[in-house]
Amino acid sequence: MAKGLYQKIKKHNLHRRLRIYHFLVYVAAAISLGSFAFCIIDWQGVYILVVGILYAMFSVHFVMEQHVIKKELARREALRAVKTETGI
Repeated sequence: MAKGLYQKIKKHNLHRRLRIYHFLVYVAAAISLGSFAFCIIDWQGVYILVVGILYAMFSVHFVMEQHVIKKELARREALRAVKTETGI
């Protein structure tokens, strides 16, 4: 998926991205829910609904990015454990 992208980033920067994405999930979900609520309360057309769907998709995207970063961090930790075990 994002094989080469996250392998080049340092560990502390991956943790920082993980915290940022964790925050962005809540922001995107709040905007999405607010947009859907506004669309239900006061129908202004399709544009508000499209904004809600867009931010819902952003929220899902940020969760998937968190999953990829966690897998990369776990891979690095396993690689480090193997290197220390073998003494390389």
